[in-house]
Amino acid sequence: MSDVNNNNVDVLSEYFEVVSGDVYVTFKGVICCSLRGGIKNVLYGKTINMSEMYNEMMDDIIRMMTNGEFFKGEYLDKQGYGRLIRSVSKYTYKKYNISFKWVDKIVNGRIGSYDNDRIYECMIDRVGGTEKIDWMSIYNNVNFVTHNHDILMYIAKEILKNDIYKYFVNRYKLRVSGIQIKIKNSKRQMLARVEPCNYIILDWDGGNRRNLPLSDLVRNKKEWWNKMTNCRLTGRDRIKDYDALLNGRCEVEVLTDVCPIDNNIVLNYTGIDFSVNNQNINECKSHNDTRDDGDKTWSFASIDRIDSTKEYDYDNVEIISHYYNSQVKNCANNSQIGKLYYYQLKKLLSKKINKELVKSMSDDELYKVYDMFSVYFKLFEIISDNSTILHKEMVRRDKKSKLVVKV
Repeated sequence: MSDVNNNNVDVLSEYFEVVSGDVYVTFKGVICCSLRGGIKNVLYGKTINMSEMYNEMMDDIIRMMTNGEFFKGEYLDKQGYGRLIRSVSKYTYKKYNISFKWVDKIVNGRIGSYDNDRIYECMIDRVGGTEKIDWMSIYNNVNFVTHNHDILMYIAKEILKNDIYKYFVNRYKLRVSGIQIKIKNSKRQMLARVEPCNYIILDWDGGNRRNLPLSDLVRNKKEWWNKMTNCRLTGRDRIKDYDALLNGRCEVEVLTDVCPIDNNIVLNYTGIDFSVNNQNINECKSHNDTRDDGDKTWSFASIDRIDSTKEYDYDNVEIISHYYNSQVKNCANNSQIGKLYYYQLKKLLSKKINKELVKSMSDDELYKVYDMFSVYFKLFEIISDNSTILHKEMVRRDKKSKLVVKV
């Protein structure tokens, strides 16, 4: 298809007419070079209200975009990829017998390059504002590319409304404050004509700031899991199927909001370091709240193998804090060590000891398991003896306080 140059519109004025703001086009003569099939096209010889056709096209494009229709089925190429401009042209040719690009130029007098942002701009103009389009549905459904700052800001702010950001928005007043444009300036990038990158500017209390591409702004726990299991070198690609991980369980049961070892540590699935000078380890170490409902701190969520001698598998992984997974051995305080001990012991007992299992054990197995837990039993004796001393003193003080009250 050949596009009509806007400079030729005046020359070809006999084919164009504006009535009450609407642009009418008569498809005859040289103007038919814009029609696929020429004189065989159903539009040939007709006078069409292009403004009305444009509005109908835009409504269709917005609906198809929001539903993700342009990136599946017949709109995919042989490699399984969908490209917006090509998909839009294919759709409008099929339904209207002419390309949206040509109609846009005639109705709006567009000039210059034609890209995804041109289509997004038309969508926004049609509905009367960026906020009137469900960009999150589009972003979730398609391979989304845009340099439109209003759209980028809208999507980033919507992402921060997800549950994985709730603690940080409430605690640190995490917010989107703008867009930063970074120009690629290496010789190789300049030769390749790499376009400028748009970075989301995130601010939080204390004057902290981080700039990152929209694609690095994790939307939910599922996306976090996909990123964490994307590397073959770690062996985690064996467990990248999120549905297999959940296995019918609710998401929060498998990927908990707080560390299962320490309820006072919020699991950070965002990938953003909110600590001062990247010293989250010190924040966790100094956090000594023994109450389960005490003041919260945070640590990155991490994938831990339950049995470190075995490979990553769906029944051999759990999500715990990075602090307890890799750092706590060297820097934990006493209460944290106690929490880790309790958690690990509870896991072992639930898997190794119950009435049915014990009854089915051979003599060798029974003695082997007993030896395994003997060290824990000795610890129980120490804890029990000291607990008795503490309890007696608490009872004594309780009685004394009652006597004082009576007096």
